[in-house]
Amino acid sequence: KTLESELSLASPVLCKLLSLNEADSWDNFIFREGLQVLMSFSLIKQGPPNGVYNMHPLVHAWSRDRMTLSEKQTYSSMACGTLSRSLNHGRRQRYEFRRVLASHVRANLGMIEKDQTTINYLDDAYSKFGLLLQEQGYLSEAKKLQFQVLELRNRVLGVKHPDTIWAMANLAVTYRKLGEYTEAEKLEIQVVNARNRIFKAEHSDTIRAMANLAVTYRKLEKYTKAEKLEIQVLDARNRKLGVEHPDTIWAMANLAVTYRNAGKYTEAEKLEIQVLDARNRILGAQHSHTIGAMVNLAATYRNLEKYTEAEKLEIQVLDVRNRKLGVEHPDTIWAMANLAVTYRNAGKYTKAEKLEIQVLDARNRILGEEHLHTIWAMENLAATYQNIGKYREAEKLQIQVLDSRNQMFGVEHPDTILAKENLAETYRHLGKHTEAEKLEIHVLDKVNPISSSLSKGRAQLFNL
Repeated sequence: KTLESELSLASPVLCKLLSLNEADSWDNFIFREGLQVLMSFSLIKQGPPNGVYNMHPLVHAWSRDRMTLSEKQTYSSMACGTLSRSLNHGRRQRYEFRRVLASHVRANLGMIEKDQTTINYLDDAYSKFGLLLQEQGYLSEAKKLQFQVLELRNRVLGVKHPDTIWAMANLAVTYRKLGEYTEAEKLEIQVVNARNRIFKAEHSDTIRAMANLAVTYRKLEKYTKAEKLEIQVLDARNRKLGVEHPDTIWAMANLAVTYRNAGKYTEAEKLEIQVLDARNRILGAQHSHTIGAMVNLAATYRNLEKYTEAEKLEIQVLDVRNRKLGVEHPDTIWAMANLAVTYRNAGKYTKAEKLEIQVLDARNRILGEEHLHTIWAMENLAATYQNIGKYREAEKLQIQVLDSRNQMFGVEHPDTILAKENLAETYRHLGKHTEAEKLEIHVLDKVNPISSSLSKGRAQLFNL
């Protein structure tokens, strides 16, 4: 996808850095010779994977501190261009690689905030960075960046330009992940209307926009609207692509999630069995999408209190992910968390506690204590502690959860209210009735009732 020339891009910056020709290639011999010189002075060293090089933080800091403002501007632009070209959202890249890139992107963007003259806006880079930060869970930073992309494209390209619509769609996904569902809904309605106008109702981009809006409706508990859209999406994909096309099966899976969230567990179970059967037949039992179908069906079994069936599926999921992805991969940790939720709901609290401690330790180590997924792990372990009467341990975790939710989402967000509800329950068990009452008054002031996470827990689902 080529962007309009009115917007500055990262590609020309990278050409200056690496002396690339029009075919985006350079002389490998000269490049490697330069690396050898740097390595000979121990300024960089080669990492364990071939082709990865590391610079010691002290060397990095020393180099940066000695730069003039003009040099910082030049080299920050070059770093931005290099990072941009290292990202490819259309091709599968290793999670570990993208995780490392996220750290460098955040450092590069941090320099922009310190001095706005350090680097100019580069449209393709900022768009890629926003998607990367969204994917890696840095949602507030992603929102800020994606809002800037949308604002610039609106002004330069116009509100009807396809790239402006893409920016709107990307920002809407971040809003949804942040729990800002009303803002997401507003943008996604505009995206659907724009794509209907530009591409018509049967175009794949329009269908995708409808699917995304349906997910937001589901989050807003507008299940009737979500179901209506998802049935349209499923019908269109069945008609255009056929019943066994991957996108048709995704549409079926998403409709099943809406059925489950609306309490239509029997309808959800029926669809999810079809999805799992289709993916087993087409993709094989070890494929990631087949494993995702197992995860979703297990969640429905859990809601139907078919804990034996749920446990059986989730053990298979955990075994496959351990073997294929390794014990520290995010999807493996999610599988562990899901199995722990089933153990807790089935009353197997010792098994649940053991797994949830492992999940929290892994997420603290890999993602950091402020990451959304780490907070969820705290919430789940605290729920298990409540069930086995370890109220002091539950209290400690729930205070951290509430503090993080206040900072991340604000005091009015449903997840923040839920954290107050859970902590109030623990205060009651500890005899701290004044503290419990204070929290419960705020919870009761909310119009929409919020179901406690204590019985269900935070589990991963797979959808668009």
